Amino acid sequence: MGFGEWIKQKRSENDWTQMQLSQITGIPQTTISNWERYKTNPSLKHLPCLAKTFSVDFSEIVSCIDLRQSQRDIK
Repeated sequence: MGFGEWIKQKRSENDWTQMQLSQITGIPQTTISNWERYKTNPSLKHLPCLAKTFSVDFSEIVSCIDLRQSQRDIK
């Protein structure tokens, strides 16, 4: 499962819209939308907040991130 699918699934499990997740985390709704559409991956600064919000281990999130996409995002 990729990160976009993972974040969408976690959001759905909590019955949250993208806007609600944005309000809870302080992460812009457009950023969450880009993640779910596989346009971008999360930056490291967002991972602790997401782990806490969804009560998951940091490694669960990292395992979903496509590092090849992250390298393209850096360029």
